[in-house]
Amino acid sequence: MSEESNSLDAFRNLSSFVGSMLRSGAIENASAQEMLVQGFWEIEAESAFDEEGEDLLGFAQAYCRERGLVAVES
Repeated sequence: MSEESNSLDAFRNLSSFVGSMLRSGAIENASAQEMLVQGFWEIEAESAFDEEGEDLLGFAQAYCRERGLVAVES
């Protein structure tokens, strides 16, 4: 598995965890966005782009939108 795949998997896991906290009412939408942004930048610092040029920020934006969270802004 490539480093990029590991980064995307790490972000998916983070998003899943944050989503479950959001659904349970443990956190609010703004807190969820903040947690995802912070986690994204920590993951992104290790690997910004994959070989095809897809960046993690684009992935993060789509992932947040799909889950009803505010999109990560660049």
